[in-house]
Amino acid sequence: SVEITRLSLWLKTADKHKELTVLDDNIRCGNSLVSDPDLAGEEAFDWKAQFPEILRTGGFDVIVGNPPYGARLSKAEQDYFQKTYRIGSSDTAILFLKRSWKLLREDGWLCFIIPKSFAFAGNYRSIREMLWDYIATLVDCGKVWKEVKLEQVILALHKGRQSAVYRSALRIDQAIEPLAEIAKSDARQFGFLLNGVTAVEVAIANKVRAGAVMLNDLVHNRRGAMLQREVQPQGELTAIGGAEVQRFGLRGEKGRLEKNTVLPPQALLQENSLLVQNIVAHILYPVDHIQITACLPERRQIVLLDTVNQLTIRGNDTPEYLWALLNSRLINWYVYCFIYGKPVRTMHFDNAVTARIPVKPLARAQQQPFVEMAGEIRQAHQQYLAAREAFVEVMKSSLGRPEVGKRLAVWPDLDEAGFLKALRKHGGVADGPEQEAWLARFNTRRPAALALKARVEALSDRLDLLIYRLYGLNYAEVREIDYDMRLKQEDFE
Repeated sequence: SVEITRLSLWLKTADKHKELTVLDDNIRCGNSLVSDPDLAGEEAFDWKAQFPEILRTGGFDVIVGNPPYGARLSKAEQDYFQKTYRIGSSDTAILFLKRSWKLLREDGWLCFIIPKSFAFAGNYRSIREMLWDYIATLVDCGKVWKEVKLEQVILALHKGRQSAVYRSALRIDQAIEPLAEIAKSDARQFGFLLNGVTAVEVAIANKVRAGAVMLNDLVHNRRGAMLQREVQPQGELTAIGGAEVQRFGLRGEKGRLEKNTVLPPQALLQENSLLVQNIVAHILYPVDHIQITACLPERRQIVLLDTVNQLTIRGNDTPEYLWALLNSRLINWYVYCFIYGKPVRTMHFDNAVTARIPVKPLARAQQQPFVEMAGEIRQAHQQYLAAREAFVEVMKSSLGRPEVGKRLAVWPDLDEAGFLKALRKHGGVADGPEQEAWLARFNTRRPAALALKARVEALSDRLDLLIYRLYGLNYAEVREIDYDMRLKQEDFE
């Protein structure tokens, strides 16, 4: 590392008219966190001994780095760090922040690439609070290196210069794109350092929060039971996991359980409940967004596994109203940007999330338009499913197969070429009259199926419009946050 540093500095300072600068006095190598030779041996590093003049005059002007993090520490190292740094953490990124902050002079700058969890995670709360007033810039870098699982941010701190705002920016390829100045008071309201969002988005999020209660004020949220090891192909009880929870109801089953299986309370479906996939889908196209998947279960005799969250309504709210909100574009945008913090990591739908989802409190009578719209959408979807499944049954019978595969299962989404390709894969349909007969069947049924699907989408748009209006958003604001805007300006008038 010393040789690489020396070469990099030579390349930066090289002048063909001058001799190479002697850099040996400026480059040091050692364990930056440990000065005790008994613990670090030859790598022990005493900053005061190595840089006496700099530290005697106040410290370094600038400290830049990408400190190691996630390292496994020995018990001796943990004890040493706790005694030396007194921060109640052995996370090396936190230790480097604390060490570097002490080495920095007043009015100096500290700039680190560190895990994005610094912005929101509980284990960073203490160091985040210590540095809060001096945060100048936060750049959301996403995943920088393929071999590193964690997302990163660039954190810039200005010691001695307290500020009520910080600059938010986004790394796009090799460029840094400035987004906004964010008030730290807003970040306090949302409970973490907002990143990768614009000032307009923050203003919209504040409007969404205004006058709202949090979802956990209205529901009790808990996961199902850890019974995966008990699931088998045969049995009297039907087990449901996250994959079986779909927007318009439960589809299929995870497996079966024996009748005498001991079921904890969280495995049982309660009255007046919604079911939600525990792992929230992260979708990359056309832009990064999420999709919370919640359903109103119609089957009652089911066993819930811990990949499902059950939201049991505490009071008089209708399940349909909360179902509409959780599946809406607005709430999904808000949760992605202002609760999860626009992550790449796996996202779970547990109490830490539902405690922060803003819900407009409505009397039961005021929820009726949402109940009626939810009923229309679910009925339209059932009609679409019936049309789709009817032709699937025809294909199964004609091909002599119990299943037709994923592509043919959604045949209305295929064109003629795609339909024939999928059909050949599952039945070897010959060219000529047989092919023409299949195309005739396909083209006869497809327009009606697509019309039913379009009705579901149109009704979903109308429900999204109701929700945008409920939270007081206008057309211009919706255009800022809706990645696939289908509503028109006249819809808001």
